[in-house]
Amino acid sequence: MNNSLEIIHRDGQSKGVFYIPGKERRRLAEITYSKSGEKYIIIDHTFVTNSLRGQEIGESLVNKVVELAEKQNKKIIPKCPYANKLMKNDSAYNHILA
Repeated sequence: MNNSLEIIHRDGQSKGVFYIPGKERRRLAEITYSKSGEKYIIIDHTFVTNSLRGQEIGESLVNKVVELAEKQNKKIIPKCPYANKLMKNDSAYNHILA
């Protein structure tokens, strides 16, 4: 991933997002999640703009949610098709999947 890109985290009471800001309040990439009770984080949506595709940005965003879940001792339910495919096809994520 391009290390010069800043990933910002916004965490609300029931939802959150990690994103890479762009110009004019547009996001270049984002991953959104919902909190489900005390035990689960649901990845809802992942988006990466065409100009950043192929740079492992989506995977970096998934890993930010994984880090959050690990810190909070929660499991992840990947409802987003991208996150679901990535996480279920890589055994490195087995420990965090619900």
